[in-house]
Amino acid sequence: MKHKLNLRTQLIVICFTFPLLSGCKKIIDYISKANIETRTCQISEILISNEISHSFHHYRFTYNDFGDPVKIFDDTRPQGNYWFFKYDKFHRLIESLSTGDSSLTKGIYSLWSKYHYNILNQIVDETQYFSGLKTETGPVPSQSYNKKHYEYDGLNRIDKETDTSYYNHHTSYWSQKRYVYESNGNLRWRLYDDKVNILRTNKIWMFLVKDYSLNNAFKANEYNEHQLPLKIYFPREFMDFLMSSAGNIQVKYDCQNF
Repeated sequence: MKHKLNLRTQLIVICFTFPLLSGCKKIIDYISKANIETRTCQISEILISNEISHSFHHYRFTYNDFGDPVKIFDDTRPQGNYWFFKYDKFHRLIESLSTGDSSLTKGIYSLWSKYHYNILNQIVDETQYFSGLKTETGPVPSQSYNKKHYEYDGLNRIDKETDTSYYNHHTSYWSQKRYVYESNGNLRWRLYDDKVNILRTNKIWMFLVKDYSLNNAFKANEYNEHQLPLKIYFPREFMDFLMSSAGNIQVKYDCQNF
């Protein structure tokens, strides 16, 4: 961490000393915005249609008074698909739940995640349980689960993820992934537009997708006045935690209350 902080300091010193250097405006702008939300708008609805698979999804987003997402509802199934988000008194995400109906007390969940923080208020550990029971006292841990550990760079972005899978408390799989950012503030090996990354409308989306890039890894067909994407045709990646993100996408925002 010390090395990364020193590198960041060097970039700041060089760019503020020689502000006309190529790329310095972008670097200075990015350092001031890394891991910070662009709260000009919040996502209110996402519609995804795929003519090839004949599928359609309509996601509706609900937020609390602090602007934290509390529910996503896909109304295209008879009972719906739901994502619920729970926070502590410090407005930190502590649990999320993906389930095929609106009940929190009965039935089976698809994915239940619990999050743990370090003293810097960074999520450093996540436990994911798969296909378990929902009860009156809350979700029940399942025999199949993952443990994820996250490390951060000097700009408060996840740059390393270690994933260990278990079944009945025995390790079944282990993997490690690194997230490398270019000096322009975007993840490496992708093509980007020059607009505002839709994930930056809320820090929860940045964390769930593990992407703190300044720009979108696609070029939208249309943007709104805040330079956020409105219409996208089959992006390579788009809010993958929704599980159904391939197709023609339309995004609606609430830009009145921010």
